[in-house]
Amino acid sequence: MESLPSRTLPTLVPLAVALVFVVLQLLLTGEQNMIVAGVCIALLGIPHGALDLHMITGRAQRTIELGIYLFSIALVIAGWMIAPTIMLGFFLLNSAWHFGDCDLQMTSRWKAPLAMVYGLAMLVVLIDPADPSVSWIIAQLTSTSIEVVQEFSSRSVRLLAGAIILFVPFAQARSTWVQSLLRSSCIVVVAALTSSLIAFTFYFAMIHAFTSMNALRYYMQTDTPWTWTQVVKAAAPLTLVSLVGIGAGGFFIPSMSLLSLLFIALSALTLPHSRLFHRVYVGRA
Repeated sequence: MESLPSRTLPTLVPLAVALVFVVLQLLLTGEQNMIVAGVCIALLGIPHGALDLHMITGRAQRTIELGIYLFSIALVIAGWMIAPTIMLGFFLLNSAWHFGDCDLQMTSRWKAPLAMVYGLAMLVVLIDPADPSVSWIIAQLTSTSIEVVQEFSSRSVRLLAGAIILFVPFAQARSTWVQSLLRSSCIVVVAALTSSLIAFTFYFAMIHAFTSMNALRYYMQTDTPWTWTQVVKAAAPLTLVSLVGIGAGGFFIPSMSLLSLLFIALSALTLPHSRLFHRVYVGRA
């Protein structure tokens, strides 16, 4: 299987979407922002992982991958029930690796360490532990407040992380520099002007997930790219199963918000998703 082709958003799209999210932050209340975040993650974040099995062409290999997916999801959910604090840390580290692995289009031997550094910097910039919306979600997920992560809310640490996001992409091919700088600048500006929940939603749903789905349109069918209608139909079955599972979780665990359950679902999907995407990006599948 060949590496996933580099297809990115038109140059001005991240800027336009960033402006929309900054305006939403100004116009909406905190509760309304949570609704916007939940809807965007549900409609874009989860579907971009629901396309994974379509990247596998052979029926036998697809069956194996489905088994790995189900086992991984069960393992992660069991982990959340037994040790939620450890699972939160694992989820963040796995997300950092996945973000860097997907965002940095390079084949250098420095790709792995740069991807991890870049991904961790992205989380530090997007997620401020001092933000009430973040502390509230952490409290729901772990039934406690995690004091150690408060250090990552310091101004100097977040400024350093922002610099990493801006400059690490210059390790890629020169042809990507302008677009990478614009995208990185939008992420840093949105993180500075909005709440952590809105900033994370902007990056995860509108940049990471949407860009991945747009790239997969060309991977699935290189001669004539998939239409967005085909993408929606392909992602619909697993997306609906995931959303039904989140709804069931809300029914059986009424003390936990749907937004928190959504993040648990993301952590369960991210483990097999990041594994498969890494194989695709390095051409090992």
